[in-house]
Amino acid sequence: MVIAVWGMNGTAPQYDQDAALKQWMKDRTGPMSEWYQTGKQILWSRFPENSPLLAQHGDPASGPLAPHIELPLGFPIENANVGLVVLLTPHSRGTVKLASSNPFDDPLVDPNYLSHPFDMQALNEGIRIAKRWYTGPAWDGLLTGFLGPDPDNSTQSPTEYENAFKASVDQFGHPVGTAAMSSPASKEGVVDHTLKVKGVDGLRVVDASAIPYVPTAHTQASVYILAERAADIIKSTWT
Repeated sequence: MVIAVWGMNGTAPQYDQDAALKQWMKDRTGPMSEWYQTGKQILWSRFPENSPLLAQHGDPASGPLAPHIELPLGFPIENANVGLVVLLTPHSRGTVKLASSNPFDDPLVDPNYLSHPFDMQALNEGIRIAKRWYTGPAWDGLLTGFLGPDPDNSTQSPTEYENAFKASVDQFGHPVGTAAMSSPASKEGVVDHTLKVKGVDGLRVVDASAIPYVPTAHTQASVYILAERAADIIKSTWT
């Protein structure tokens, strides 16, 4: 994801966190009933079918109606509004490798962000979508202008923009696929279609690591679905 920033007249609303926690513990209402950073308002956007990006790289979305970009509406800080531009359909793939034969050594984890050209180009389009959203009349008098990173800033060289872009990139906390599912005959992946670890007896992996591709969604619901399916599979082996 890219962290984009708009100038703003005003600051974030303040509240008594202790009082807010007591209110939430009592009846699940108040400021803590929603994620304090983005609340309940999230936008989803799909690139048009005639998008040059999709023509060049193919459509990595999970279906013809699935979005490519998620825009959690910005959360205010002092004199600024911060928005997140999340790419739900990355082409880039990372790796997890053994560091040694010692099982207690940390593995070698390489997220490999932005290794495929689609990802940066798609995030640029996501920034443009966010810019269009924040030019609506509802923001008049509140937002003072877009601070970047801006793919349309003609005063920056391509290298300067790329550096600013990469400095604003962060992960969104939804990793999957480190023990990816694949067919039993495939040399790729870790678990088969029944979630059994290949080459190992009596061991299954039932969590987000078994999902082979990043879902076009938050991973929580996907893990619920996987777990329900795993429960059915396991029960069927005992009945």
